[in-house]
Amino acid sequence: MLFKHRRRENLPDNVAVLASGLYTGARSCVKHLVSKGKKNIIYIDRISRKGNRSSADDLRLSGFVDEIRASGFQVDEWSTVAGCHNEEELTQAVMKRLKEGPPVDGIYGRNDMVACIAMHAAIDLGYRVPEDIGVIGFDNTSLSRFCSPRLTTMEMQREEISKTAVSMILDMVNGKKPDNAEFETRLIEREST
Repeated sequence: MLFKHRRRENLPDNVAVLASGLYTGARSCVKHLVSKGKKNIIYIDRISRKGNRSSADDLRLSGFVDEIRASGFQVDEWSTVAGCHNEEELTQAVMKRLKEGPPVDGIYGRNDMVACIAMHAAIDLGYRVPEDIGVIGFDNTSLSRFCSPRLTTMEMQREEISKTAVSMILDMVNGKKPDNAEFETRLIEREST
């Protein structure tokens, strides 16, 4: 069984895929910001203690890139903030991007934590959220409800995904190949957009 978080080609026939909606959810995040009039949207990548960046086959990043392009906007070296080792470095990188790069009016964070950090970096520079910059995260963690302003986010169907994963494992234990499963995400709109 494979939890799909990257684009994969040519999987063996005996591999069942569980897709939690990362790609379509990322596209929906961008669509939501665009529906709010945002045109200059940046992607905030994960924090990595080793400074790693998400690759082009990462579903959250590729969903962002594909929807930005589908909306008629460009993706360039200014479109992402990535490679940060910790929260402080991310704060500084977002501030630098907002000060030095082309104008930004939307931020999509690959998870709620980085979205919240980016949002507060923008606020610290005097931006108003959502008037000047709309911010959306992903995962609907408790942080999204308790940061200020409360964070708009994309929610995965965690309970159903978990039940399906257990069912797929049980099928494999019993010698059956489970069916592939794909889930949709749900927009949780709050004050940040």
